[in-house]
Amino acid sequence: MIRILVMVAAVSVVAVPAVEGQNLVPNPGFDTDTLGTDWVNYSADSMQWLGTDGNVSGSGNGCVEFGTTSNNGGVVNVGTSLVAVTENTEYLVSGVARVPSDSVGSWSVLWITWFDDQQYSIGSSQDFYGVGDDQWNAVQGTVTSFSGAAFASVRVGVITADSGTGLAFVRWDDVSLVSAATPEVFSDGFEGGTTDAWSP
Repeated sequence: MIRILVMVAAVSVVAVPAVEGQNLVPNPGFDTDTLGTDWVNYSADSMQWLGTDGNVSGSGNGCVEFGTTSNNGGVVNVGTSLVAVTENTEYLVSGVARVPSDSVGSWSVLWITWFDDQQYSIGSSQDFYGVGDDQWNAVQGTVTSFSGAAFASVRVGVITADSGTGLAFVRWDDVSLVSAATPEVFSDGFEGGTTDAWSP
């Protein structure tokens, strides 16, 4: 008997969390300036949308750039507005980051902050780090949502210098949060027709 694996296409439905294959990040490629609505400034001195980013591998031409001159070896970050997720579910999170050569920042960093159904923070995932050089580098990881998680915010950032007043800044693009589960539908064979031309 021939078993056929059919990938089921995910349908994007507003307010339905964790549809397999659906990117939950609003405006993930920064194709338009939605800073302040889809993307929130959590700790940067400045945050701006760049209409031309030089990232030829991603979608669109835009990116977000943000930074700080408060250098203490910490992390400056921005993040998505809250998106609906399902608790105890594995997600793939990713993005591409660039730390320009005139930035005093070191590594780019990506993580998830989880929120309950009342939108109170209940904790964060582990951090995923990217190379801190002047080219676009992928940053990615797999996380499992906390028990009780109903919402999430994808946070992207840069690690600042240990001291000084130089500008630690970073650019981020093509941010993604998708359910790691892939729905599979199996068929035990072809009902009707012929399989004479079929070869496994």
